[in-house]
Amino acid sequence: MARSRSSFQVCFFFIVFLLCFYGSEAQADVNNPEVQQLLEARTQVLLDTNQVAKRIGRTSVFNLQREVLVRGFCNRPLCFALDGSASIPAADFEFQRGLISLLASFAAIDTESEFSAVQYGLATTGISLPTSNITLFLQRVSLSRQVNASRTFISAGLASCLRQVRRGNETSGIIVVLGDGRANFATDSLDQVLQEVDDELVVSVGVGTFLNPNLLKKLSRWVPERVFLFDSYSDINAKAVSALLSRICWFKPLVNDSTSYAQHEPETKGPRLHAAI
Repeated sequence: MARSRSSFQVCFFFIVFLLCFYGSEAQADVNNPEVQQLLEARTQVLLDTNQVAKRIGRTSVFNLQREVLVRGFCNRPLCFALDGSASIPAADFEFQRGLISLLASFAAIDTESEFSAVQYGLATTGISLPTSNITLFLQRVSLSRQVNASRTFISAGLASCLRQVRRGNETSGIIVVLGDGRANFATDSLDQVLQEVDDELVVSVGVGTFLNPNLLKKLSRWVPERVFLFDSYSDINAKAVSALLSRICWFKPLVNDSTSYAQHEPETKGPRLHAAI
């Protein structure tokens, strides 16, 4: 454990070095050698510290960051709800942490991004309050521990994220709910919580061979593009991560690209790039 914590601290010292060296923002010109170096440096840190990044590989990690930099908008408040109940194997909980850390790291390239996270079981435990500091967010996620609750109270997790994305924000938020969908406590309350969801977008990520897919689909208002179901976390590949990223960020369509997955195009896009991961 001491070794793991030490490695974590070394990683963060390196991130701080990048932040100081490049400044908090850099021109969003992918042909700029400094920007290329920064993207390469971010890619290497993610590969060194994130198991999901290792799974999808260097090329995918670099290219997804580049896509956000060139045409991505990740300025909607984002909250992740992790399933910490006992039905989730320890390795799967670790993968949940890795997945949200990677997605947040991608979104953090937009300086207007904001992240928060909770863990739900019988009760809901806060992982991170809303913050635009990706370094702080990643640290809080890394320090979170699975509660192994005997019950799964998904409604409480969703309600908690709903409060998080609404804290002082005029922009509607995005909530990503991870888990197996096997709610077994106060399930009748879910309809009431869903009625409170207004303009917020809810994305469901279900993993496992004993999923409750209907509940996960219900969370996302039965919109197929907002539901991701996998037999195991090992099935989450680069294509899946890219699709998830396209739900939490909006992408400006490529020129003459009628098949772009962009759903919204803001009026302006200023040059910005977070140096920290």
